[in-house]
Amino acid sequence: MSTLPEKRPPEPEGPVWKPILLVAAGIYTVVFLILNNDEVQISFVFFKIKTSAIFLVLVSMALGALLALAGPSWLRRRRTKSQPASPPSP
Repeated sequence: MSTLPEKRPPEPEGPVWKPILLVAAGIYTVVFLILNNDEVQISFVFFKIKTSAIFLVLVSMALGALLALAGPSWLRRRRTKSQPASPPSP
């Protein structure tokens, strides 16, 4: 058994930024929702839709996130399928 005290990382000095940034992001989100409640019309090739601007922004962000997450794995899978098998080494 060792009698040496355990070393702890030093406590951060000054403000803790993570909770401050989370509160600021929450306030920004609420203001964003309040200011973007106008109804907009989206014209697709064969039909039109009327929806609130915030819903349009949220759906666009979700689709962008989905593409950002799924895109790299899809490209990686395509590259591995298109590469020819390496010949066995002697």
